Amino acid sequence: MEKAETSNSPLDPLVFPDENDEETTHELDGIDQGDFVCPLCAERRKFQNLQEIFSHLKTEHKLLVADSHLICDIQRYFSYWHERFQEVTIESLGLPTSTEENVSYFILSDELPEDNELRQKLQMKRLEYILKTQQRERQDEAFSARCLFCQELYSGNRSKLFNHMARDHNFNVGLPDNLVFTEEFIKVLRQKMDNLQCLYCEKIFRDKVAIREHMRKKQHRKLNPQNKAYDKYYVINYLEMGKGWQVVQAEQDGSQMEPENESWDDWQETAGATAVCLFCDYRASATKKLLEHMHDEHRFNLNGIKTTFGLNFYKQLKLVNYLRRRIHQKMCFSCHQVFSSHNALISHMTSSKHIQDLPESSEWDQPQYYIPTYENDSLLFGLEDDEDFPGNSQTPVVAEDTMVDIENSVLRDLHIRSSLSDT
Repeated sequence: MEKAETSNSPLDPLVFPDENDEETTHELDGIDQGDFVCPLCAERRKFQNLQEIFSHLKTEHKLLVADSHLICDIQRYFSYWHERFQEVTIESLGLPTSTEENVSYFILSDELPEDNELRQKLQMKRLEYILKTQQRERQDEAFSARCLFCQELYSGNRSKLFNHMARDHNFNVGLPDNLVFTEEFIKVLRQKMDNLQCLYCEKIFRDKVAIREHMRKKQHRKLNPQNKAYDKYYVINYLEMGKGWQVVQAEQDGSQMEPENESWDDWQETAGATAVCLFCDYRASATKKLLEHMHDEHRFNLNGIKTTFGLNFYKQLKLVNYLRRRIHQKMCFSCHQVFSSHNALISHMTSSKHIQDLPESSEWDQPQYYIPTYENDSLLFGLEDDEDFPGNSQTPVVAEDTMVDIENSVLRDLHIRSSLSDT
């Protein structure tokens, strides 16, 4: 089926079933083959796209189709009316009319009971197909796809992949059971990531390092809710004709839809994320409060280090990830002594004042520390540049082979990533 000309339609084109799926293929045969039959031409005149047939109906037959973007299968809609107009005349239906520039047009709309019934039947047929497809995907154990972020392979039930991305990468697209056409959905998301496009603000970045750190720092590991291209992958958008998820949700909870003229600057980032101290279990929702805690309780002044050594955002990022790694390994980052427990390590670093000794930059200013030690490290989101630092306009570029070498290192250990929340 051709996509509707209006861009605000929640009824995006369907995806064809697999060729070997005999159960459902017949229901949608030819739906996207550019075969639109004029309902009023006796010789079954066909058109290749909706714009052509609508123009033909208006100029040749003085007929307008109301709310055409809400018709689920407009090819079958036209085919039905083609057969019907072999039996009755358009004048006999008592259609309402509209006058434009002294020309009178018939309006075919759901105000006509027969037309309304047809639209409802097409809606139900599509919903049946969607639910059947969703059920087949739920039971499909042949599914196999890699994570968008760590490239780990997941096979079997596709919910494993979506649950992994939500749990380990804070990327939540909703309940897997509410999705449909999931393989295409994953393909679309992967293509955006491969094109270095943020999934939330949809800005394009120069390299993989830049987009990964942008999505982490800005908490953009989520979908843009105003991008209607994603609507086709959520079952909620097929439940009622003309109602997308925003309308259904507003009806359920009484909330109001966001103003259409709201800019990106007005959007609020996800609230509730807490940053964890480098040295203890203390958590704070504000980075400033956490930095004050580390300064007051542990005599570790990250802001002072940033100012003294002129660390831009990327160097702060690598330093924090390095320190996280050493603390996780129970190793003093000053003398490299390893301890049997976390408490013993912190006690040593406090009494020896090693906690105040910044390690040599050659230890931590390495490409592998662009990768967070903990995937959900909210402290990284709060790191900021100081505009007075020289060279802050220079964004480091890391070669692709360097990133590949990291894939099999301890930095990819999922147990390490999740341990922050367990402490």
